[in-house]
Amino acid sequence: MATAEIKRSIPVFVSSTYKDLIPYRDAAQRVLNRLGQTIRGMEYFGADSRKPLDVCLSEVRASKVYIGIIGMQYGSMNEQLNKSYTQLEYEEAIRCNIPTLIYLMNVDACPVLPKFVDIGEKGMALEAFKSLLKERHTVSFFTSPEDFSAKLVQDLTSLLSEQGHGAEAKLVEQDIRSEFEETFKKFLFRPAKYHGQEGVLKIRVGNKGKKCGELHPRLIKSLGLTPGDTVAVEVCVLDHKTNEPIGEIKIYGDRECGDWIADVPAGTVVSIKARLNFTVHIWFKEYEGNSMQMETVYNSLILLAVPHGG
Repeated sequence: MATAEIKRSIPVFVSSTYKDLIPYRDAAQRVLNRLGQTIRGMEYFGADSRKPLDVCLSEVRASKVYIGIIGMQYGSMNEQLNKSYTQLEYEEAIRCNIPTLIYLMNVDACPVLPKFVDIGEKGMALEAFKSLLKERHTVSFFTSPEDFSAKLVQDLTSLLSEQGHGAEAKLVEQDIRSEFEETFKKFLFRPAKYHGQEGVLKIRVGNKGKKCGELHPRLIKSLGLTPGDTVAVEVCVLDHKTNEPIGEIKIYGDRECGDWIADVPAGTVVSIKARLNFTVHIWFKEYEGNSMQMETVYNSLILLAVPHGG
């Protein structure tokens, strides 16, 4: 497995509620450890004579990057300021002009225990906080610890590159690609379990022809794409190091992504950012005067961005 030797360790503050997001904090710690960075957060405060808020804000000010992970809880409140510690940590990072990465839980895709969902006044405060974050930042939505990890490493790689660590960070990015390739293999066997995860895959465009207008509108809507504007093509997913085939699958995209799929020549080999998708398409067939309900399973990739150079 690749390792990275970073020239200079950058302290990174991870802010979130705790018990409900332990798997995501653990994922952040693994990514930061592999990038050779110093993680700051509540797990590492230790005993201190200062007030908890003073410790939190001091650690934020000492950091060079702020990562906010927001789930379905607003968190413990500071009674004097009537705000959660998570929000106060975020506001301190903004006040200090610290580069900020915000990740919000996709509430439609993540199973959450009722005890980890704030309602009432705290629920309203959480919604107001999330609205503020979405207004100020280009936030990223996560569906699982693995999905969050893949997105975090891409965003941190970009930040590290800006700060002069591009070559080393790419080693870790290659490592993460290998992990997502393993996830793709598992998806082919158990698609419902890995549905919704995102990452980077290397593909070779097939020559079986492309489809658009004949794609069933109900299927396309179930993919979250635009009927009549969505283009599909068969691709072969390749091992990013050896170019050996991993599996064949269909990829879908609309708008700019649809333009790219429509124009890309057969045989093109390129790395893409995609989402794993599992859909059960229900349709009806007339047979001897009767209407029969049919079900078809579709495993596919959704193209999330036009590939570089595409």
